[in-house]
This record gives sequence, C-alpha cells and structure tokens, in this order.
Amino acid sequence: MVDDEGHLWIPAFDYGADRLAPSEPESPVVNVSSGVFYGECGGYCKTSIHLEPNRKTFIASAWDHSLPTYRQYTYGGNDLTRILATIDWDTFVALPETIGCPDCADGGGEWIEISIAGASHRVTFEAGATIESIQPLIDSMRAFRNEFNIPEPKIDSLLYVRVEDHCEGLCRRQLYLDQNAGQWHFSDPKGQVRSRTFTDRTDSKQWDQLNALVDWRVVQELAARELAICDHCPGTEWIEIRGLNQNYRIPAWFPEVSDLRNALLGVMDRFQVKPEASPVTRIEYGSNFGFCAGYCTRHLLAEKQILQLSATSRSETLPPIEEKMEIGAQEWGHLLLLAEASEIESYKEVIGCPDCADGGSEWIRIWRGEDSHKVTFEYGNPPDSMAEMIDMLRGWMHAIPTEPEEIPE
Repeated sequence: MVDDEGHLWIPAFDYGADRLAPSEPESPVVNVSSGVFYGECGGYCKTSIHLEPNRKTFIASAWDHSLPTYRQYTYGGNDLTRILATIDWDTFVALPETIGCPDCADGGGEWIEISIAGASHRVTFEAGATIESIQPLIDSMRAFRNEFNIPEPKIDSLLYVRVEDHCEGLCRRQLYLDQNAGQWHFSDPKGQVRSRTFTDRTDSKQWDQLNALVDWRVVQELAARELAICDHCPGTEWIEIRGLNQNYRIPAWFPEVSDLRNALLGVMDRFQVKPEASPVTRIEYGSNFGFCAGYCTRHLLAEKQILQLSATSRSETLPPIEEKMEIGAQEWGHLLLLAEASEIESYKEVIGCPDCADGGSEWIRIWRGEDSHKVTFEYGNPPDSMAEMIDMLRGWMHAIPTEPEEIPE
C-alpha cells in the first residue's frame, strides 16, 4: 500500500509493517537479492542473499537436493537502507538480463535482482565479473554473502510419533532423540490413562547409524509434498527431522524411509517392558451417591478371602451396617488375577465426571503391600480393563440388603 506521501507500506517482521521512503517518487525499493551458482558441481552449488526491511536471509542449496537447504536469518539493522546508496534504478534496469556467458566452461554464474513497487529486474553475469555501472552494488552484495558460513549438514534431532491402531490405553508413542539424550513419552489419546515418560542418554554408535539412514534427497522431496498428517488418527506415524535450522516433517509409511522408521521403532521399544510389580495384597471398593436418601455410601475391603462390607447413611435414624463374609479360594484367586490384569496404576486418579448430575460414583483401590493406587469413575462406567472385577465386587456389595433412595421431588 502506498500512502499519500508516496511511502510504501509492506509486511514486516513480527506481524508489523514498515514504511519505505521511495528512492524515486514512484519507485521505492522493496527487496535486493544476489546469488552465485555453479552448474557442474557437487554439494551446495547455489547461494544467495536477500535484503528486506528488518531482515537479511542467506540461503544455500544443492541442485539434486542431496543436502538439506540451509537458511539463516538475521533481524534488525539497516542493511537495505545502506545498500540503497549504491542503487540507481534507471542505470540498473537499462542493463540486459544476461551479460557475458554465465556458468560457461563451469565458471559459475552470478545474479542481482532489485524489486521496487510494481516492478523488478534481474541481471545475470559471469561469476566474479566486473560491471562498472553497478560495481559498488555487486561488491556490497558479495560482502553480505561472504558474512555467512555453511555448517556441515547433520541431524540436530529426530522426533518419531506413532498412534497405535486397535489399542487401549497408552496408544500414542513419541520418541525424541538428539546427540546427547532421548525421551520416550507414552500417552492415552482419550486422556484416561496417566502418561509415562522415560529419559536416557543417546548411544553414540546408534546416533551415527540413524544419521547414516537419513537420505536428505528423500526427506526434502517428501516434505515438499506437504502431505496431510492426522496427528491423532489411529494407525498414523510420522518423523520430524531437524537439521541446519530447518524442520522436515514427513510421513513414516513410505518405503523410501522404511529403514529409518524401523530403526526408530527399535529404539522406541526399549521402554515397552513393564516393570515387575509387587503382588496384590488387598482390594477396596466403594460407591457413593451425593444426592440421595438412605444408605448412600458403601465400602468393601477384600483381604485373604475375607470380605468386610459396610454401608452408611447421612441420616441419624439409619445406623451403620457392617457385615463380614468369607469367599472361596477359587474366587479370591480369580479376583487377584483380575486385579493384576486391570493395569490400575496406569490410570488417572479420576476418570470422567463421578457423581455429576446425581449419577453416583464408584472407586477402586488396589494395595501392593504398603503402596496403593485409587481410581474413581462414574457409577456403572468403569474402564474396560476393570469391568469384570467391578462387577464381581459390586455383586458382593449387594449382599448388604440396602439400596440408595433418591430424594423425592
């Protein structure tokens, strides 16, 4: 947008805007770029520098994408303003688009492009050539390019994420690795099971092997497709590679990256072994209805084939009820097997909205020696892995001849 005084307003860093004073009343300079290229070469054969208000960008790339494109940004400063003193638009636009024989006999080519409001012009010439009419501009742009060095291309970090299909519980698995350390994070997409996180040092030999499996040509090709990846869909998986200040996010199901994917999956499985837990010694179960009359709270303690049952009421007219019963060895053994299979330690302490809308709540606590874990959930809606155990406990609880009674409207 050009204002009434002839200044050009353009987008700038951090969602702001810059006002450019025109070098000529009708022609404010917006961008100045310069680059060099070599056709017959390997590695980073193209480099360029781009000057904009408040930002300077250096870019290096390979013709065959065998190396990751390198970009480096510097913000602030007045580089564009300083270069304006070397620019005469009429002189520059009068030059032909090609001068001499750029990159003939593998000598390389060089170019300069200037963009103004509504127009641009690019001049390409032999690398290192002298063009008297714009030589101060060429020298300045070469100096800007020479400020930057291209680091050795290598992986800074790897992120591998997969969401398991046909899975309950910790189905979202995430592995982050850099040269020094790794982090394994397992979470439940439904939010019912508590997440688990592990950390460990990165094995240097394994890190070198992963680096060797990264084909930058394939990575850049897949990343350039910008394929849609569903972050939460069961069965999806992707790899995010960071190198030379760039992030490349690619699907992991393509055969071109199968070796890298399989290697990362092997590293991820390192923390899939469940630690041995102490045996279950006691089991507690209870239920509660907040808005009710009668015996609204019940409790059961099961230990060594003995069940202690109790029911209480908020009303002083209803005395507490306590009963004790003994179950058979087979029933007790089956209950212990269900408790072990429940994976209760992996669940959050509260699931859903217990007793919301007067729906009641249930809870289960499993003891392993002096340690225990308790989970509370909506009445009649236990996690699938606990459903059979809760049904069994609820059946014994009903041996107490009382029922919660709702307060009549």
